[in-house]
Amino acid sequence: MLNYRHLHYFWVVTKEGGFARAADRLDMAVQTISAQVRELEKSLGHQLLKPAGRGVALTEAGQAAPRNPNLRLTSERLVESPVEWHGPARLVGKAERDHFPRSLGDLPVLLPTGHSALRSTLDRWFESHGLRPRIVGEFEDSALLAVFAARGLGVFPVSRLGADDIGSMRGLRLLGRCEDAKEEVHAIRSRRGQHHPLVRQIVESAASAAGA
Repeated sequence: MLNYRHLHYFWVVTKEGGFARAADRLDMAVQTISAQVRELEKSLGHQLLKPAGRGVALTEAGQAAPRNPNLRLTSERLVESPVEWHGPARLVGKAERDHFPRSLGDLPVLLPTGHSALRSTLDRWFESHGLRPRIVGEFEDSALLAVFAARGLGVFPVSRLGADDIGSMRGLRLLGRCEDAKEEVHAIRSRRGQHHPLVRQIVESAASAAGA
């Protein structure tokens, strides 16, 4: 089975041109990134990267991205959802809501870790609005991120689709919505199973939600 996290690390290394720069971007140790890429190479049976000056370059196999002929997968975007910002009552008052998104520059911010797709979207959004958030914590688990926010540690982003899940957490308030930053949800499925009734139901429900 192909580990998609390993594939993401490999993509970041190639995009940044080296393990050190990739580690800085992901806020991880160089040794960890290197080990994950080696695991990907081992699973594919090919060397994907080679030294090039102070960085790395793709090998012929890395450029070809060899496929497993027995693995027939398709990827389909199911829905995209605008991002909302929530936080504890002591941090989210009228002034903070009125001055959103500029108020994010003055508030402690909790974010997903650097390898998440949402984090990349948010980093671009911060840059487009000239914001430099004061990041006080990064989390892989979005539920844990919300728990720490509810304890008063900072404000955090969540897609509008996921906002219903935090509605039961006491003390959290809506800070603001950024319609120009969206989280995408994709389905990766085998072609063999794409006509399964449950799969079709999920895809149709997502399409209906997107059009609502």
